[in-house]
Amino acid sequence: MTIPPPEIGSIVCIATYTTAFYLYRRCNKPALLNPVFLSVVSLCILLLVGNFDVPTFQHNAKVLLWLLPVCVCALAMPVYRLRQEIVRQAKPLLLSVVGVTLLSCTSVALVGFLLHSTQPQLVSALVPKSITGPVAQEIARAIGADFSLGGAVAISTGICGAVFASLLLKRYAPQHPALGGIAIGAASHGIATAQLFAEKHHIAGTYAGLAMALCALFGSIFVPFLWIALQLLLFG
Repeated sequence: MTIPPPEIGSIVCIATYTTAFYLYRRCNKPALLNPVFLSVVSLCILLLVGNFDVPTFQHNAKVLLWLLPVCVCALAMPVYRLRQEIVRQAKPLLLSVVGVTLLSCTSVALVGFLLHSTQPQLVSALVPKSITGPVAQEIARAIGADFSLGGAVAISTGICGAVFASLLLKRYAPQHPALGGIAIGAASHGIATAQLFAEKHHIAGTYAGLAMALCALFGSIFVPFLWIALQLLLFG
């Protein structure tokens, strides 16, 4: 039976991730064999070696793209279960997420400037790096950056967070999973949040999912105005 073309990309993605996850479990879960990281690298190599057209492959994986927002919405369930505890900590939680969002956007712009980048469009693509991918793309578009580059930078940030999330949580916040979750979710959004749940860090994952959502909300409001100020400050 011939497989309809729209299903091929999804099957390749699922098979790649399943294989990467098997290797990750088989090798006792080393950070550098993170299944998301391995899957992305493997798919990039496949697309390059096979000389596949990326938009066509993306179209063929549209089933997974449709499932993505469903998975993100599913993160609301653990937040609902801890709603009473979260409400009690609402003020410090909101302040920390707003602070992390502004600090992340400002610091990466300064780093780009200090690396002698004279192209505001390049620096602006880095600014929404810690905001979840689809929102980062729209913010990049709003501030005049290449929205594809903005999304790629955000996804790369999420992959880095997924690779090191569990290690950082165990080392620096073993007694305070909520604080570790907020830091990881605010810095590395959905990919790292999913990794926390995969590693059974449910409290940290819950707070990471909440921080990710709040960063997307506050980032979409504040980042365009913040970029205007940074552009005037750094580039005149």
